[in-house]
Amino acid sequence: MIRARAALNRQAQDFFKAYLLDLYRWETVSIAPPDRNEQPKPEMNSRGRRRRPERPEGKYHATIQIEFGIWRLTIEGPNEHPPLGWLTLEAGEKIEGPLDAATWRQFGEHIQKTHKEMKNVA
Repeated sequence: MIRARAALNRQAQDFFKAYLLDLYRWETVSIAPPDRNEQPKPEMNSRGRRRRPERPEGKYHATIQIEFGIWRLTIEGPNEHPPLGWLTLEAGEKIEGPLDAATWRQFGEHIQKTHKEMKNVA
């Protein structure tokens, strides 16, 4: 069974390999610890019996927060943000998009462009 967090982590590693290989190293990335899913409390039905509520998927939220350099990348899986999942890149400004190849490419190009601009200023 493939766990959601492991799959999202693998996508982030592939993103680094494809777009940020010369700029950042995966070893320097810090990944935030996972947030636990809260177990819902049982509810009572009209007859006074307990009704079991729906359980969330897994023990932990399918969300990963990665920090590298000046950037914070948040990856939310399809269970957290249906139907595809959601990506958020922050460093002063905030860029968002669905969890797909076009958004990964947009983030990679944005980071590369910003890195070049910062290098030219220094």
